[in-house]
Amino acid sequence: MHRLKQHLKNFKDDIRARSPAGPQQHAGFAHPGTLMGPAEVQLLKQRASGAVAVDDTWRQARQALADSTPLSYKPHAMKELDIGWEGPKVGHKELVEQDGVMAYQQAAMWLVSGDERYAANAAGIIDAWATTNKKFY
Repeated sequence: MHRLKQHLKNFKDDIRARSPAGPQQHAGFAHPGTLMGPAEVQLLKQRASGAVAVDDTWRQARQALADSTPLSYKPHAMKELDIGWEGPKVGHKELVEQDGVMAYQQAAMWLVSGDERYAANAAGIIDAWATTNKKFY
């Protein structure tokens, strides 16, 4: 968990530092940085802990997430990524998208289950791409 939080903090700090105007504070809007904002994360945690009543639809969705988020997942990071539409490297786009989706699902499973292995997997996927990929075209 700590590793994932540190990655997110470093990422946000790096983005702020690279801004042409330098680090900025914007009043009135705080981008959540993910597909879920703080309210959605809180509700997810409440449902997972049983603090909020859940129905069969939610239970089925949680099970579907668990079934499609293996702890054994290995990222497809590559040194050079070619997402062009033609040529010998067709398919790279799908691999990077698959890893992005899986990093998100691993993080969501960590929120739902509290199992630190999912947080480590999400961070591992991000680490793999951050340390392996040198060229993206």
